[in-house]
Amino acid sequence: MNALAQVPHDEQEVASQSGWQMKELKPWHKQLCSMLAQGIPRQTIANVLDCTPEYVTMLSKQKLVQEYIRDMCQYAGLQLEAQFVQAVDAIGDTLANGNHKEKMQAARLQMEATKRIGAGSGMQTEVTDTNARLVSLAQRLTGLLEKAQGVQKEPIIDGEYTDESQRL
Repeated sequence: MNALAQVPHDEQEVASQSGWQMKELKPWHKQLCSMLAQGIPRQTIANVLDCTPEYVTMLSKQKLVQEYIRDMCQYAGLQLEAQFVQAVDAIGDTLANGNHKEKMQAARLQMEATKRIGAGSGMQTEVTDTNARLVSLAQRLTGLLEKAQGVQKEPIIDGEYTDESQRL
């Protein structure tokens, strides 16, 4: 294990006390942040960095760690945004030269990217009235019960029922 990856064991002991707040990020913490940002499980991080999984979780809640990871992700977002021209070229090339399935996938990507379809497209989505749907389901269930038991003797009215054991 290199010097950067050695856990500050004294910090781990102090950090277990309630109210502890991290004051600075050391190279070890930055390595932890990098692993967290990559989605590596806490047990694996703990094994690599020679600490407990609970310490990894506790550090992940610290403001400095969250800000550092947010900064790393912001940079990754900028990189992704910079690849937009390449993505447009790839979609265009696939639309021109791909097989039928690839062309359809490229067309869908293009329409989603331009918000012509998908989330944020501005298209009206059908809003289902929950009460009307429940009434419809109740009527279907009632119909199925009638078919299963033969003709129903007493109609169901507004969800009322009769307790047959009380009639005796």
